[in-house]
Amino acid sequence: MQNVGVVVGVLAMFVALAAVFFSSLAMKKTDEAYDTFLHSHIDPLAAELVEIKGTLNKTKKLAESQQDEFASLKEIKQDLTVALRDIEIRINALKEAEPAKPAKPAKTPIWPG
Repeated sequence: MQNVGVVVGVLAMFVALAAVFFSSLAMKKTDEAYDTFLHSHIDPLAAELVEIKGTLNKTKKLAESQQDEFASLKEIKQDLTVALRDIEIRINALKEAEPAKPAKPAKTPIWPG
């Protein structure tokens, strides 16, 4: 009868290990189902996120190029403003240098009659 305790102990260990094995198997199946569920919802979102990220990068590059073009247009505007001032100064100088000419009288038509 002394060996009965050892046999019951071994059987109890076997049952405990079997319980751990089967619970591990059940958890693995649950995790796989959970992962499948998650991936079916997350993968499309991840793909859209990558697409949005690419669009954002393109938009950033476009905004930077627009900013560069705007800066060059500002420089052109400044150059044109300076040139316009110079032309106005020259026109005013020419007006002051030449005396005003009297206007020619308008010719009146002669009617036969």
